Amino acid sequence: MNPAHIRRSRLGRRGVVLAAVAALAFAALAVSPPAARADEDDDFLALQGQRAWTAYGDARPISPYFGTPGEHAPGVPFSRSYIDSTPGRAEAFASFYYPSEILEEGLLETTGIYHNPTMVRVNNPDIGRGTRAELAPAGPAGPRAAASAPSRTDAVSEARAGVATEAATLAAGTGRTAAHFNRDDLLVDEATATVQGLDLADGARIGNLTSLLHVEYPLQQEPRVTYRLSLSGVDAAGQTVVGAGAQGVVLAGQNILAHELVDQFNGQVDQFGKTFADLVARTSLRLVKPTVQRGDDGSWLVTGAALEARSDNKPFRASGGDNVGLRLAWVKAYAYLIALGQR
Repeated sequence: MNPAHIRRSRLGRRGVVLAAVAALAFAALAVSPPAARADEDDDFLALQGQRAWTAYGDARPISPYFGTPGEHAPGVPFSRSYIDSTPGRAEAFASFYYPSEILEEGLLETTGIYHNPTMVRVNNPDIGRGTRAELAPAGPAGPRAAASAPSRTDAVSEARAGVATEAATLAAGTGRTAAHFNRDDLLVDEATATVQGLDLADGARIGNLTSLLHVEYPLQQEPRVTYRLSLSGVDAAGQTVVGAGAQGVVLAGQNILAHELVDQFNGQVDQFGKTFADLVARTSLRLVKPTVQRGDDGSWLVTGAALEARSDNKPFRASGGDNVGLRLAWVKAYAYLIALGQR
């Protein structure tokens, strides 16, 4: 029964006091969330005055690419987790298919002429999409896209799907990413891409390929990189090129200074020189080494190891494009973090 509807004669003076206390308690509960949100906004505004940051992880298990002359690199499936200090947001994407930054972000998303029905995309602060979303039309065991932005400095994304085309048939591809800022002195990016049961048109088959990239960027220090590329169950025309399971190849490094990553990776590759030579000779695949780029603004862009099938793009040469191909288990991470007012 609502206390406002109880007559004074039944409650008496004590009842009126209790009703008033209850009403005040409910009122306090009603206004607490906005007050908490205001405190959060004030804290975040103060943080924006002390630090500038941008970070993302990007994973594309299957990524056909072509030059036009800029490179278009779709992802099947696609996962990205992104955070920044200006305007101050976290954003997570997950999709069964992503056409490329130029098409999806530059044209389709801004003009509104097309909606990607396989994508979930969330933001924090929420701009109408929510801070958490999932798409799983065939149930939990089928294709799935999930994205979450629990705070302005955290984003997580995962996408899982297969594909069947004339060029390749993929049983399952999975991309996972995360971006995190501890709101003080550490940015962390993660990206993992996995390819399972891939059959290429030239007769090559990959049982399992996974590329993992983990980048930690401490304030005013050089990033440290952890990576892992595992490849197993590769056949060409029915003949084994790379063994299955424990007979496969693993290239890995942990907490490596960014400027030492390429040399460390080359040392790992040297141990499997014959295996990768056979891979090139007997299939259309070649190993792509990781890269590290340091920007003049102090940012870092790291791409993980991958496999690639590449050929000249002759039809596009007149317009500047020079290649076309297929990247497998492509991952990258970007990190930028500075203290404002300090050199």
